[in-house]
Amino acid sequence: MKKTFLISLTLLCFSLIVKGQAAADFRIVDYVKGYPQDHPADKKMKINVMKKAMPLTTYDFDKDGVVDTIIYKLSSAGGQICTIVVYDAKLDDWVTLYKLDLKGYSGEDAVFFYQLNSANNGEPLLLIYTMRKDHKMLTIIKYDQAAHKYVNKDYDLNTKNLFPHKYVVNKKKIMNQNGANTEEKDGYTDMPTE
Repeated sequence: MKKTFLISLTLLCFSLIVKGQAAADFRIVDYVKGYPQDHPADKKMKINVMKKAMPLTTYDFDKDGVVDTIIYKLSSAGGQICTIVVYDAKLDDWVTLYKLDLKGYSGEDAVFFYQLNSANNGEPLLLIYTMRKDHKMLTIIKYDQAAHKYVNKDYDLNTKNLFPHKYVVNKKKIMNQNGANTEEKDGYTDMPTE
């Protein structure tokens, strides 16, 4: 009994440490007087990739009067693939916004979903932060009203980052820091719309 309790306690501590590391590895910030201040996301969740499906958010992205639901789905056809999809009534089909092959996915890996409703044009911005041992990535998704479709852009991030990766809301940049080497990448203002 005592041994079972100690094993459970150890696993819980390990789980909390891993969750803490994953959450601490990416931040959404504003720069105020040169210092980063946390910018609270309107929605934030860690996606349980082993669930068959789960709703992530609802919003009328295309302004057609119908609320769109962004859904996480796990597919087992040809290996385990996690996708984030939305139903497009005009196409009468599902549109894939994000896709990740779960081959080699381990307990230390994580996928986080963020929604920011305060983009400069009032359109929500969706961020998917993927943290894997050998690959870290930020995917930014928005609905382009002019092109009438969802557009996304993937940003590869430094795997061995010494500091948290940052999405800087008021600079529209992704900051990739590693000691003295800081790299800024253009954020959603530079996204493709064709």
